[in-house]
Amino acid sequence: MEKFDLYFFEEHYDNGAAVLCREDGETVKMVEYDDEYVTYNIPVSPDMVCQVRSYYPSTLTLKEEGHFLKKGGTRIGVWKKYDEFGGIVAEHDTDADFPVSWDQMAQRLREEKISLQEVTQIGRSKTHEGIAEWRFTLCPAPKVLETVHFDAVTGILLKREKEIIKIRK
Repeated sequence: MEKFDLYFFEEHYDNGAAVLCREDGETVKMVEYDDEYVTYNIPVSPDMVCQVRSYYPSTLTLKEEGHFLKKGGTRIGVWKKYDEFGGIVAEHDTDADFPVSWDQMAQRLREEKISLQEVTQIGRSKTHEGIAEWRFTLCPAPKVLETVHFDAVTGILLKREKEIIKIRK
């Protein structure tokens, strides 16, 4: 049964977290919240998928685990919840309503000549009309925000919206 490494966390705790930089460049960030400890495995850029695990504070056993995207925290894939003894109590497939996977969307972005470096926010949800969509907010130029919408079932580009940011003096 996997447990949170409280010894490492307490030995390396500084400024609200303990951070470990692995030889492969991945960063592991360990944080304590009111009701749980959490580890974030943050890959080297440009990989966008992070692994997150939360732990019960009383037993330090695994509470929940899954993956999310760095820019926006969008949960992807199957998330699992555990009881304090390590038994699975729930599984939720966050991709069920969004058949176009993250890997397929990353390919679509390349096809549309959208750089992940320009992307500032990634999200996915259902519109008021019930359409499942992926949304990407980018900053292609100073004072310009662009939101790009893709159908999350077909991968088709739905629309691109640009907005000029007005700065008040």
